Amino acid sequence: MATILLFVFAVAVPVLPALANISENSSWQEMLRATVLPAVKLANMMAVYAIRVLRDSLIEVLRSDYVRLAELKGLGPAPRFSATRFPMPSCRR
Repeated sequence: MATILLFVFAVAVPVLPALANISENSSWQEMLRATVLPAVKLANMMAVYAIRVLRDSLIEVLRSDYVRLAELKGLGPAPRFSATRFPMPSCRR
């Protein structure tokens, strides 16, 4: 992924530098341009990880007993989704 981003934004459409040459006299705009590409790659990597964890958690919840019970009671997909997949603690006393 990093190689594709580097090729697209540094070679094909040269808007970001391929190598960062930052000195103490560099302006904040040059420093920002030099850090955009690595930051995008790291954010992309973390987003992919978070989506995988979310997917695994949702699969685990879908296989739980209370979802199966809701399906056996005949709840349709919409009420079953809101009522069982994302259970909220009750505020009633």
